[in-house]
Amino acid sequence: MAGKIITTRVDPEVLGDAEEILTTLGISRSVAINMFYRMVIFKKGLPWDPKLDETEYIQMNENLVEQIEKGLKDFEEGKFFPAPSSMTDEINSLS
Repeated sequence: MAGKIITTRVDPEVLGDAEEILTTLGISRSVAINMFYRMVIFKKGLPWDPKLDETEYIQMNENLVEQIEKGLKDFEEGKFFPAPSSMTDEINSLS
């Protein structure tokens, strides 16, 4: 079966690291790319869930960081309020 040739840019460090692992596994670049494309077809999307780590998400969201910092400061100053009972009931139902 004749294949299509694809050209793409890859960070040299990423390419080197990946090639080293693939070589150790005995898998060629072509086979690895075909495996990836087959998984995209099988999963009907990326074969993993692209998402930010919670810490990265918090750090990227300036408003959220400000709210967290304000909450910590309020708590340290003794300014805190008990959660509404409906919220505590919901949290307790999760355990």
